[in-house]
Amino acid sequence: MTTKIGLSGSEATVANPEVQSYQPREDFIGSSARALDGTLRTQIVALKRKWSVTWAAQEGVALSGLLTELRRLATLSWYPPEGGGPYAVQASNLRLKYMSGNVLRADVSCDLEQV
Repeated sequence: MTTKIGLSGSEATVANPEVQSYQPREDFIGSSARALDGTLRTQIVALKRKWSVTWAAQEGVALSGLLTELRRLATLSWYPPEGGGPYAVQASNLRLKYMSGNVLRADVSCDLEQV
């Protein structure tokens, strides 16, 4: 299975993230405060999604294409493997774990946050 990530309109097709480390989350954007009588007043403005993803054992063209997209200083389009999207996201905390062997191969991890 594959998913897509990259600049809107020219997304790169990449393998689905590794299932064991894939963590979608949802956060409410807003605030809460206590009124003078002690009542909690909450205002929720939006629901934003975050994903922690790892693409395992990427090599060659797949590795360079994925790194090119994740290193862009721009908002990316992300089609998560569970469906939906595209989501406008920014990548952060890019981590590479290289493997030994004859071929340059690496696990690529990052956090994607909906803008």
